[in-house]
Amino acid sequence: MTQMGLSLLTDFALPAGDPFWFLGGRTRVLVPGSATGSTMSVLEFDEVQGQAPPLHIHEGEEEVWIVSPRLRMVAVFAPAGIEEWFRKNGSPVSSPEEAPASFDIGAIVASAEAFQLRVAGPPPTA
Repeated sequence: MTQMGLSLLTDFALPAGDPFWFLGGRTRVLVPGSATGSTMSVLEFDEVQGQAPPLHIHEGEEEVWIVSPRLRMVAVFAPAGIEEWFRKNGSPVSSPEEAPASFDIGAIVASAEAFQLRVAGPPPTA
């Protein structure tokens, strides 16, 4: 992403959503679909090293990922809507010091089809 593109994300007037746990990592909705007429959404992920989601295919949207050296990732999804799946399957972060919340991978996978997200295999291994 260009410097101008990053500036657009950081200068956006909408405050970022509250963080929530998703698959053991901290996630935030930076730009919800409701702010873009459902054309796109932007999420931030602080991933846990050594952990990955199952292999999957987004059948309802395109995605672009920006990765920083600190395991922080920003994803742009177009059109919007998938952020609701992340929220639905997350749990609130009470404090920055707390350990990640446990999660039920079976329930997360089972809810994916309603959001046109198809699980294609287990998480990749290193």
